Amino acid sequence: MPPNKQSKTSSAKPKDQSKSKAKAKPKSVPQTLPFSTLPIEITSLIFSYIDDQHSRQDFYNYIQVSRQFYTRFIPSVYRRLELKDRNVKRIFRGVNIDIKPVKPSTRHESDSEFGSGSEGSEGGENEKDGHTEDEEGGDTSINAGKEGKWDLGSNPQNIHDRKLSHLQHVKSLIITDWTAASTVAAILKESKRNLDNEPPFSQLSTLALGHCFLYSNEFYPDCACDTEPVPTRVTKQLATLRPKHVCADWSASVKYHFEEDGFDTYMNHVIGQYNLESFTWHGISAGTLFPWCPTGVLNFRAFAKDCGGWNEEKQEYDECECQWTLQQASHYRLEKKKSNIHMEIINLDCLGDIASAYCISIAAETFQESNMHRRVNSLWTIRNPISR
Repeated sequence: MPPNKQSKTSSAKPKDQSKSKAKAKPKSVPQTLPFSTLPIEITSLIFSYIDDQHSRQDFYNYIQVSRQFYTRFIPSVYRRLELKDRNVKRIFRGVNIDIKPVKPSTRHESDSEFGSGSEGSEGGENEKDGHTEDEEGGDTSINAGKEGKWDLGSNPQNIHDRKLSHLQHVKSLIITDWTAASTVAAILKESKRNLDNEPPFSQLSTLALGHCFLYSNEFYPDCACDTEPVPTRVTKQLATLRPKHVCADWSASVKYHFEEDGFDTYMNHVIGQYNLESFTWHGISAGTLFPWCPTGVLNFRAFAKDCGGWNEEKQEYDECECQWTLQQASHYRLEKKKSNIHMEIINLDCLGDIASAYCISIAAETFQESNMHRRVNSLWTIRNPISR
């Protein structure tokens, strides 16, 4: 009797079993090396490319990665600070300072306290000035990255000390309004309580004083015709900064009337003791006599508005007074008796017709004063918008 044939069902292999045998072997995963274990020569090279090519927002994202990235890129985040009423509380969140609202004032009533405006806007309004929420002042005390959680210290004192230490990295500071100025002053006052640490803004190179700050009633309450200008608590603290370069907006000086000496005095309260390498005025108006310049500065620049332009009110062209401005600047230089003072007048196209002859006469006058030959181009640099 022939052997029984196995049925198809009994001889067929289970589908799951055939599939499992048909599965390919798992692919080998390339070995990964944690970034923190790379040699310092390699990480330094990578970081140098990041420093050159990435934006401020990128730097803020990088400090969320790990402690190593946080330590490396926090100086880049704080390198340039533009302070204004709506962002100071966000930027300095965690710093233990007493900031109180500025009282509307035409004199110095609000100077008994360090004023500050309303709390910085959150969400969409922050995005209007190019920053996402918490860009400068976010809570990064505990972050998770590939290296796991890392703790920088989340108690209030640690946060306060860490934020103050970050301000040592600021190299460019823009004070837009009085709220920003009073907040910086409060931080400077607070830092004096701990003399063991480097003070905030110790590496400051450039300081910019904005129109809203200089025009404010707190900084510039009245002209010298009415009262004797006196320094405030805020301006006294700002005077302790030590930038190398300062620029400011001259248009605030005409708040009361042209050529007002009180404005010069208020400016001197802030920057009169700075040991500056350069000083720049922006917004010099047509017909302005040579503006105030801090004592001892060797490089002076004046970005002027177009002179002799069309006057809509008078329906005529204004008279060009650039030569008078040039004369005032020359007299300033001769009074200082310093041959190494360098001055630039920028944006006055009409100086091109008079500058050469006038500079030659000034050079001769300087020669008689010092009995030494001076190069004409060491006296002046006159540039128009095209040459910039």
